Formats: sequence, C-alpha cells, structure tokens
Amino acid sequence: MLLLSATDTFQSMPQTRETTEEMMKKPHNYSFFAILLFIVISSSGCIQHSIPIYYYTLNSKTDTKRTITTPLPPVFLGPIQLASFLDQGQIITRNSKNSINIEEHLRWAGDLKQMISDVMLSNIENRLGTHSVFKFSGTDNPSGLQITVTFLHFEKDNDGNAHVMARWSIRSIKNGTILHSSTSNFKTIPDSDSTEALTIALSQGLDLLTKDFSETILTLISQ
Repeated sequence: MLLLSATDTFQSMPQTRETTEEMMKKPHNYSFFAILLFIVISSSGCIQHSIPIYYYTLNSKTDTKRTITTPLPPVFLGPIQLASFLDQGQIITRNSKNSINIEEHLRWAGDLKQMISDVMLSNIENRLGTHSVFKFSGTDNPSGLQITVTFLHFEKDNDGNAHVMARWSIRSIKNGTILHSSTSNFKTIPDSDSTEALTIALSQGLDLLTKDFSETILTLISQ
C-alpha cells in the first residue's frame, strides 16, 4: 500500500493561484489594470474638464456731448450701491421673478461697482458738457451736487432684455437738502443672444440712467 503524507498531497496538487507580480508579468493583464485604474480615478472625480472663463467690460457713451451755456456747480457721483445678488463678480441672468443664474464662466473684468461708476462719470460729463464731475469722497466736497445711486437690477431678464433699474437722489452737499429723488427703470433689447451684446445693452441702460441725472440737474440749476 502506498501512503502519502499531507505535505506530499499538497505539493502534488496543481498550483492555480498567481501572485500579483506574476499576473503583471503577463502582457494581456496590463490592459486590465489600466482599465481598472481609469474606472477608479473617474469615479473619484479626479478627472475634470475645465470650462473656459470669459471676461467682459462696460462702455461709456461718447457721441452725446452738450455745449456749455450755463455755469454748473461741481457734480459728485457716489456712493454707488448694488443689490447683493448683483455684487458677485459674475454676470447674472434671470430665469423668473424669483430665480437667477450666476454665470460662473461669464464674469466682469474687474469690480462691477467701479466699472459702473467710471462709465457713468464719463456719460455725465458728456451730457452736461463739463469736466467738473467727480467721484464723491465723503470729506473733501464742501459744495456742489451729490448723486447717490442704488442699483436694484443690472442683469439679463427672463425675456432676454438688459434690465437696468436704479433708485437715485440728488442733494445739495452744502446743506444736505435732498433736491430730487426718483427711480429709473430701463429694459434694452440686445442686438443678439451673445454676452457681448448683453453688456452693450447694459451700457446703453447706464447711458439712459445718466440722461435722467443730467436732465434733472439742468432743471434744478435753472430754477
């Protein structure tokens, strides 16, 4: 009778398991591990496709310039305030009355409040025909007229229009009297669906707003 020990039996059994190193040595296994690695990386969110970011500016109106016929007091613009949803750095588009999109890939090429201020200063100068238009500093303005502005809308509305709406007032710096206060509301249709056309239409809205400022100032000084 032939007797085999347990050790002899184990050693005589065929080896069916391969070590990882042995598997990797086989050419056909490289593709398997490459696919497995790709699946792990993809599922962990490590592979992302970057979205290009576009930057936009506003432009002033330069083709409307008044000839000086009446001496004007110094005009000071500011402070300018934006509704909190506008002060994001991104261009805002509206879905409905209570829903907006903050367009992450469409951004203002600088501080929006600063750009609006620069454009309006230029527009007021052209419409009044004077260089005595300044940013309001708060302490170094002993006399003149001050324009304060709060923007309630400065976005693309749900109909595709460039919507500019602002509450504003003009006061005498010397005695603090509010001479006029109003709310202006403009909707301008862009020439196309492009974002550049939208920014041009928003700039036109700013020009219409500064037209309201300028005409009111001319009325006040003529009284």
